[in-house]
Amino acid sequence: TPISFIQTAFHAVVAYVNSIQGICLLNEQVVFEDSLDNPIRSIERDPVTGTIYVFTGKIYFLIISYSNSYQ
Repeated sequence: TPISFIQTAFHAVVAYVNSIQGICLLNEQVVFEDSLDNPIRSIERDPVTGTIYVFTGKIYFLIISYSNSYQ
């Protein structure tokens, strides 16, 4: 069950408890997938840069960075 997601112009980044997926909105295929050792608490996008971060209880991960023209 997804705990959170963020949508970009062409992708949905979906966070689960211990994994994350990037899904193409054009063809619904998974284009990125990764598992994490620590449970994910949230996924957020920086409104200025468009950078997407995944936060766990111990660390954060930079997932994707878009220029403002692609948001």
